Amino acid sequence: KEGAPMKNAALSKALTWLFIAQLLSIVALLPLVYNLRSLLGAAAGLLTLAALVRAAREESGYRAALVLCVANLVLGALSSVLLRWFIYFLIRILGTWAVQIVGALSALLSMAGMVLGLLILRQVCLTTAGLVDDPAVAARGIRAWRINLICTVAVLLLTAAVSALLKIGLDMEKLVGLSTAVTLLSAVAQLAARVLYLHFLWQSARCLSARD
Repeated sequence: KEGAPMKNAALSKALTWLFIAQLLSIVALLPLVYNLRSLLGAAAGLLTLAALVRAAREESGYRAALVLCVANLVLGALSSVLLRWFIYFLIRILGTWAVQIVGALSALLSMAGMVLGLLILRQVCLTTAGLVDDPAVAARGIRAWRINLICTVAVLLLTAAVSALLKIGLDMEKLVGLSTAVTLLSAVAQLAARVLYLHFLWQSARCLSARD
Protein backbone atom coordinates (compact mmCIF):
# COMPACT_ATOMS: atom_id res chain seq x y z
CA LYS A 1 0.00 0.00 0.00
CA GLU A 2 1.13 3.54 -0.71
CA GLY A 3 0.82 4.65 2.92
CA ALA A 4 2.70 1.64 4.31
CA PRO A 5 6.19 3.24 4.26
CA MET A 6 4.92 6.28 6.15
CA LYS A 7 3.13 4.06 8.66
CA ASN A 8 6.23 1.94 9.21
CA ALA A 9 8.40 5.04 9.63
CA ALA A 10 5.98 6.50 12.18
CA LEU A 11 5.82 3.24 14.13
CA SER A 12 9.60 2.93 14.03
CA LYS A 13 9.97 6.41 15.48
CA ALA A 14 7.36 5.69 18.17
CA LEU A 15 9.21 2.53 19.20
CA THR A 16 12.46 4.48 19.31
CA TRP A 17 10.81 6.97 21.67
CA LEU A 18 9.63 4.06 23.81
CA PHE A 19 13.18 2.74 23.84
CA ILE A 20 14.51 6.09 25.06
CA ALA A 21 11.74 6.32 27.68
CA GLN A 22 12.60 2.88 29.04
CA LEU A 23 16.27 3.80 29.10
CA LEU A 24 15.49 6.93 31.13
CA SER A 25 13.39 4.92 33.59
CA ILE A 26 16.30 2.51 34.11
CA VAL A 27 18.81 5.35 34.58
CA ALA A 28 16.46 6.90 37.15
CA LEU A 29 16.96 3.83 39.35
CA LEU A 30 20.72 4.39 39.66
CA PRO A 31 21.95 5.84 42.98
CA LEU A 32 24.22 8.32 41.18
CA VAL A 33 21.23 10.23 39.81
CA TYR A 34 19.07 10.05 42.93
CA ASN A 35 18.43 13.81 42.97
CA LEU A 36 17.22 13.66 39.36
CA ARG A 37 15.02 10.59 39.86
CA SER A 38 11.73 12.47 39.81
CA LEU A 39 12.71 14.51 36.75
CA LEU A 40 13.89 11.45 34.82
CA GLY A 41 10.77 9.51 35.80
CA ALA A 42 8.51 12.33 34.64
CA ALA A 43 10.42 12.63 31.36
CA ALA A 44 10.14 8.87 30.79
CA GLY A 45 6.40 8.93 31.49
CA LEU A 46 5.71 11.83 29.14
CA LEU A 47 7.89 10.37 26.39
CA THR A 48 6.08 7.03 26.73
CA LEU A 49 2.76 8.86 26.41
CA ALA A 50 3.93 10.74 23.30
CA ALA A 51 5.22 7.51 21.75
CA LEU A 52 1.97 5.66 22.34
CA VAL A 53 -0.11 8.56 21.01
CA ARG A 54 1.91 8.41 17.80
CA ALA A 55 1.77 4.61 17.60
CA ALA A 56 -1.98 4.50 18.30
CA ARG A 57 -2.60 6.75 15.28
CA GLU A 58 -1.03 4.13 13.04
CA GLU A 59 -2.03 0.84 14.68
CA SER A 60 -5.16 0.17 16.76
CA GLY A 61 -3.40 -2.39 18.94
CA TYR A 62 -1.50 0.39 20.71
CA ARG A 63 -4.68 2.21 21.78
CA ALA A 64 -5.19 -0.03 24.81
CA ALA A 65 -1.58 0.66 25.84
CA LEU A 66 -2.25 4.38 25.50
CA VAL A 67 -5.31 4.22 27.77
CA LEU A 68 -3.32 2.23 30.34
CA CYS A 69 -0.46 4.73 30.12
CA VAL A 70 -2.80 7.64 30.88
CA ALA A 71 -4.24 5.71 33.82
CA ASN A 72 -0.72 5.00 35.10
CA LEU A 73 0.28 8.66 34.88
CA VAL A 74 -2.84 9.70 36.80
CA LEU A 75 -2.14 7.02 39.39
CA GLY A 76 1.46 8.23 39.74
CA ALA A 77 0.34 11.82 40.23
CA LEU A 78 -2.22 10.71 42.82
CA SER A 79 0.42 8.72 44.68
CA SER A 80 2.81 11.69 44.68
CA VAL A 81 0.14 14.04 46.04
CA LEU A 82 -0.81 11.49 48.68
CA LEU A 83 2.77 11.11 49.91
CA ARG A 84 3.80 14.75 49.81
CA TRP A 85 0.67 16.63 50.89
CA PHE A 86 -2.09 14.57 52.45
CA ILE A 87 0.12 13.01 55.11
CA TYR A 88 0.65 16.37 56.81
CA PHE A 89 -3.08 16.94 57.15
CA LEU A 90 -3.78 13.37 58.23
CA ILE A 91 -1.12 13.47 60.95
CA ARG A 92 -2.90 16.40 62.57
CA ILE A 93 -6.18 14.50 62.54
CA LEU A 94 -5.13 10.89 63.15
CA GLY A 95 -1.69 11.24 64.69
CA THR A 96 0.74 8.35 64.15
CA TRP A 97 -2.02 6.23 62.59
CA ALA A 98 -1.79 8.48 59.56
CA VAL A 99 1.72 7.26 58.78
CA GLN A 100 0.55 3.64 58.67
CA ILE A 101 -2.53 4.48 56.62
CA VAL A 102 -0.62 6.53 54.06
CA GLY A 103 2.11 3.88 53.95
CA ALA A 104 -0.42 1.16 53.17
CA LEU A 105 -2.18 3.27 50.55
CA SER A 106 1.09 4.27 48.86
CA ALA A 107 2.15 0.60 48.77
CA LEU A 108 -1.16 -0.34 47.12
CA LEU A 109 -0.80 2.49 44.61
CA SER A 110 2.76 1.40 43.87
CA MET A 111 1.62 -2.17 43.23
CA ALA A 112 -1.19 -0.92 41.02
CA GLY A 113 1.35 1.13 39.07
CA MET A 114 3.52 -1.96 38.58
CA VAL A 115 0.53 -3.91 37.27
CA LEU A 116 -0.45 -1.12 34.87
CA GLY A 117 3.15 -0.83 33.66
CA LEU A 118 3.21 -4.58 33.03
CA LEU A 119 -0.05 -4.42 31.07
CA ILE A 120 1.35 -1.58 28.94
CA LEU A 121 4.45 -3.65 28.25
CA ARG A 122 2.31 -6.66 27.34
CA GLN A 123 0.22 -4.70 24.87
CA VAL A 124 3.28 -3.13 23.26
CA CYS A 125 5.10 -6.47 22.99
CA LEU A 126 2.16 -8.40 21.55
CA THR A 127 1.14 -5.65 19.11
CA THR A 128 4.68 -5.03 17.92
CA ALA A 129 5.39 -8.76 17.60
CA GLY A 130 2.48 -8.96 15.16
CA LEU A 131 3.92 -6.16 13.02
CA VAL A 132 7.55 -7.16 12.52
CA ASP A 133 8.56 -9.49 9.68
CA ASP A 134 11.38 -11.23 11.53
CA PRO A 135 10.06 -14.26 13.51
CA ALA A 136 13.10 -14.14 15.81
CA VAL A 137 12.36 -10.54 16.80
CA ALA A 138 8.66 -11.34 17.29
CA ALA A 139 9.58 -14.30 19.52
CA ARG A 140 11.89 -12.03 21.51
CA GLY A 141 8.94 -9.73 22.21
CA ILE A 142 6.81 -12.60 23.53
CA ARG A 143 9.73 -13.76 25.66
CA ALA A 144 10.32 -10.23 27.02
CA TRP A 145 6.66 -9.98 28.06
CA ARG A 146 6.68 -13.37 29.80
CA ILE A 147 9.92 -12.72 31.69
CA ASN A 148 8.68 -9.31 32.82
CA LEU A 149 5.46 -10.97 33.98
CA ILE A 150 7.39 -13.52 36.05
CA CYS A 151 9.64 -10.84 37.57
CA THR A 152 6.72 -8.56 38.45
CA VAL A 153 4.74 -11.36 40.10
CA ALA A 154 7.85 -12.43 42.02
CA VAL A 155 8.47 -8.87 43.26
CA LEU A 156 4.85 -8.49 44.39
CA LEU A 157 4.92 -11.82 46.22
CA LEU A 158 8.24 -11.05 47.92
CA THR A 159 7.00 -7.62 48.97
CA ALA A 160 3.84 -9.15 50.43
CA ALA A 161 5.94 -11.76 52.26
CA VAL A 162 8.16 -9.11 53.84
CA SER A 163 5.08 -7.14 54.93
CA ALA A 164 3.60 -10.28 56.48
CA LEU A 165 6.83 -10.98 58.38
CA LEU A 166 6.81 -7.42 59.66
CA LYS A 167 3.31 -7.90 61.07
CA ILE A 168 4.15 -11.12 62.92
CA GLY A 169 7.00 -9.40 64.76
CA LEU A 170 10.15 -10.85 63.17
CA ASP A 171 13.44 -9.66 64.67
CA MET A 172 14.04 -6.16 63.28
CA GLU A 173 17.68 -6.78 62.41
CA LYS A 174 16.80 -9.91 60.44
CA LEU A 175 13.89 -8.14 58.80
CA VAL A 176 16.10 -5.25 57.62
CA GLY A 177 18.58 -7.73 56.16
CA LEU A 178 15.81 -9.69 54.46
CA SER A 179 14.21 -6.52 53.11
CA THR A 180 17.55 -5.33 51.71
CA ALA A 181 18.18 -8.70 50.04
CA VAL A 182 14.69 -8.73 48.53
CA THR A 183 15.14 -5.18 47.24
CA LEU A 184 18.48 -6.00 45.59
CA LEU A 185 17.22 -9.24 44.04
CA SER A 186 14.10 -7.49 42.77
CA ALA A 187 16.14 -4.66 41.26
CA VAL A 188 18.50 -7.06 39.47
CA ALA A 189 15.65 -9.21 38.15
CA GLN A 190 13.67 -6.22 36.93
CA LEU A 191 16.76 -4.69 35.32
CA ALA A 192 17.47 -7.90 33.40
CA ALA A 193 13.84 -8.11 32.26
CA ARG A 194 13.83 -4.46 31.17
CA VAL A 195 17.03 -4.95 29.17
CA LEU A 196 15.30 -7.70 27.20
CA TYR A 197 12.40 -5.32 26.54
CA LEU A 198 14.82 -2.60 25.46
CA HIS A 199 16.51 -4.97 23.02
CA PHE A 200 13.15 -5.95 21.56
CA LEU A 201 12.07 -2.31 21.10
CA TRP A 202 15.34 -1.41 19.40
CA GLN A 203 15.27 -4.36 17.01
CA SER A 204 11.59 -3.84 16.22
CA ALA A 205 12.21 -0.19 15.37
CA ARG A 206 15.02 -1.24 13.03
CA CYS A 207 12.85 -3.90 11.39
CA LEU A 208 10.05 -1.45 10.67
CA SER A 209 12.38 1.28 9.42
CA ALA A 210 14.05 -1.17 7.03
CA ARG A 211 10.78 -1.97 5.24
CA ASP A 212 10.25 -0.53 1.79
